Amino acid sequence: MNDYKKLIIENLNNPDELENLYQEDPESFTSAFPEIYTENPDSLVLQAWFHRLNYMQESEPKPTEERIAISIPKPRLINWELYMALILIIINGTFGRLSHLIPSVATNIVTNNFPLILIFSIIVMFTFKIQISRKNILITVLIFVLSAIFVNIFLQNVDKSQTEALSYIHLPIMLWAWAGFVYMGFKIKDTKRVMDFFSFNGQLLIYMAIFFICMGILFSLTKVLFNTIGIKVSNVFEDFFSYFFFSGPLLSIYLLQRSKKKLGNLIPSMAKIFSILVLFVLVLLSLTILITDASPYFDRSFLVAFNFLLVSVMALIIFSITQQVDTDSKTFSDYVNIALIGITIILDLYALSAILYRTFTIELTPNRFTVIGMNLIILANLLAIAIQYWKYLKSKASINSVKDCITKFYPVYFIWAGFVAFLLPFIFGFK
Repeated sequence: MNDYKKLIIENLNNPDELENLYQEDPESFTSAFPEIYTENPDSLVLQAWFHRLNYMQESEPKPTEERIAISIPKPRLINWELYMALILIIINGTFGRLSHLIPSVATNIVTNNFPLILIFSIIVMFTFKIQISRKNILITVLIFVLSAIFVNIFLQNVDKSQTEALSYIHLPIMLWAWAGFVYMGFKIKDTKRVMDFFSFNGQLLIYMAIFFICMGILFSLTKVLFNTIGIKVSNVFEDFFSYFFFSGPLLSIYLLQRSKKKLGNLIPSMAKIFSILVLFVLVLLSLTILITDASPYFDRSFLVAFNFLLVSVMALIIFSITQQVDTDSKTFSDYVNIALIGITIILDLYALSAILYRTFTIELTPNRFTVIGMNLIILANLLAIAIQYWKYLKSKASINSVKDCITKFYPVYFIWAGFVAFLLPFIFGFK
């Protein structure tokens, strides 16, 4: 019960999580509540929960603060969330294996449409915890229907081209950004909700990594054990485990939503460790560029890898900032973050100059246009973050002002991904 008490206290300013804790285990919640309420009688949140938990029929006397009479709701006979999650897992697993189950179904139909089905299923799982209006439900369905039409009609009739590849890359990004809107309850200006979504992404990646590692170990052990007794079951188990591979993200999200303690201090600790390691790598990369002939100006593969690294670092910077708490004392990780932001800005300018050089000396292609736009957006976002972070280090602003910079740019990434996915192919004639 002490653990549950701690969870309630930690989430006093997080109504959504308090409701999740109550729905997951009403008995533990109500058992821990009286002591918490006694210690914090002035909390408006606890006062609201006090009256909610003490609600009785009008014919019965109302409980007083001296006697907290909490009625425990009856457990739900049917766990609809679990059954819906199982249905979605089965649908995604089956669709992922469709070309193997039905040979007449082309593999490209599965690969092109699977991201749409997976992300839509994830949105459905988000609605287990978040209420959204009918209007937003209809808009969400319409976006996915239009995306499916675009993928299966427009892109199917196009020969392999740069714009086709860019559409397939950016469409899932756009749809995942929309899933973020759903996760936030479409309160996209609420910095806390945006930070919660970024934190959720980090936790989801860790859950998925653990899930896939465990599945890989289980598959290897099972295969070895059966082989030792002379039974070849490779194909059978490959089908079985690949089925769960396609459903892994959904299962990870369900476990993450049901988890009471989440990942605790693991996420902030990992963010700090990786920030230091990435800063070291970027410094080493910068020195290597200075003393060698390696250059993104003339080496296309190096430029591609260079930009991929910048996007990854930008994601790490955002994720690291989401884990920061507002405090008067500045820590070593704060200075690591500002150093990481600074060197990333320099490298982004270097990459931008390289792609502009290749554009003017060769030609403007869909790939180069996309990379230029992406680098400009990242550069603008990094500059805004750097200015506010510097003010934060000088105690002239709070860490929330830094997070606001991320919140304001979130719709920009969504719009850019949508532009590249839907409009860029028409601008370049599907080349």
